Amino acid sequence: MPFGLTLSRHGGSSVVALSGELDMENAPEVKECFDRLVEQGHIAIVVDLTGLTFCDSAGISALVHGFNRCRTADGRLRITGESGPVAGVLDLTGVRTFLRHSGPDDSRQFEDVTPPRPSPPIVRDRRQPGRGTRHPLGRSPARD
Repeated sequence: MPFGLTLSRHGGSSVVALSGELDMENAPEVKECFDRLVEQGHIAIVVDLTGLTFCDSAGISALVHGFNRCRTADGRLRITGESGPVAGVLDLTGVRTFLRHSGPDDSRQFEDVTPPRPSPPIVRDRRQPGRGTRHPLGRSPARD
């Protein structure tokens, strides 16, 4: 199915309806669309994914790009209509939550999507009591 992008207005929002496969070939077109909308002052954007059948990492990047452009302009971008493999990849990457619920008050959620990485455990060096070192792989040394 060929890629399609349709723009419309609904109330105070711009609706970007995507269909077909969103991949590295057409992701730049989607980014440019978001750029133009924000530059023209359209900072309330709804992205309708009902007709989207595939989305790769470049497509996700385009959606996050639009989210960030809107957020920078004190606007909002949210997605709707995702299902099947598209919903699966958005869930797997963790972007579905903040793209579905981004609004003026919660648009900063993107910063909280990735949990902080825990520090590797402190391993006691048995040759020098009291000296702690961090194991490069976060493992405890093997017992003799």
